[in-house]
Amino acid sequence: MAEALTAGPGRANSRSALIDAARAEFTEKGYESATVNGIAERAGVTTGALYAHFHGKLDLLLETVGVRPIGDFLQDLHQVASGSSPTQLALWMGRDLAAAQPGETSLLLDVIVLARRDPRLGGTIRRLFRAKLGELVGAADTGREAGWFSPAVGSADLGRLMMVIAFGKMVLAAIDEEVPSAPLFTRLVDALLWSDAPVPPAPPTALVRVAEGAAQAKRARMDFEAAVAEAVEAGHSLREVGQAAGVSHEHIRRIVAEGRNG
Repeated sequence: MAEALTAGPGRANSRSALIDAARAEFTEKGYESATVNGIAERAGVTTGALYAHFHGKLDLLLETVGVRPIGDFLQDLHQVASGSSPTQLALWMGRDLAAAQPGETSLLLDVIVLARRDPRLGGTIRRLFRAKLGELVGAADTGREAGWFSPAVGSADLGRLMMVIAFGKMVLAAIDEEVPSAPLFTRLVDALLWSDAPVPPAPPTALVRVAEGAAQAKRARMDFEAAVAEAVEAGHSLREVGQAAGVSHEHIRRIVAEGRNG
């Protein structure tokens, strides 16, 4: 990755040019039709220079999608929350949620479609989403500790709701439809974050552990399938992959076939 390299002025300029070129290439052609050669040509660099900065097309896409860093949102939220009433804070958050997203974020929809057919890509996207969800849950915890939010809604549910809103906005933008209005988001924020409703009782610990175990098992299975697809793509035989996994090569064959047909 470029962050691990010594970045002089020329290297930094090349990285910036590649991001701009990738944004133009992806927007014009879509993720699947865009090529590394085309991006490098637009940036006026060699493909070798591109790979000095990025692992490949997906890495470039993630740099260009324009997803707002959670740290930036928290910093803005802290500034607004200081000295503001809950009503003022709800108004600000409503306007922020209703704001149009950068057009580049819609490119993620292309990748999500591809990820359904490519287990390795699917694993990468899932890791990205989990990291983003973790940041959102942490932001909700921070807001609750600061006294900005009521404990009526759990941080995990609140984080997932924000993900649903973000991706829903991407879909609407992709089909040129308007997002819900700022006043509606303001009422939603007001209802969720300052509700006087009692905190619902926690489910029994044993059931929570079952649910968490099931979720972990599902993630582990998906990561395993992604690793299998990557090993096969790298040229390892089904028998070699099966031996490494401790399963038959026929089992590996089924995994690969299901990934291609999924």
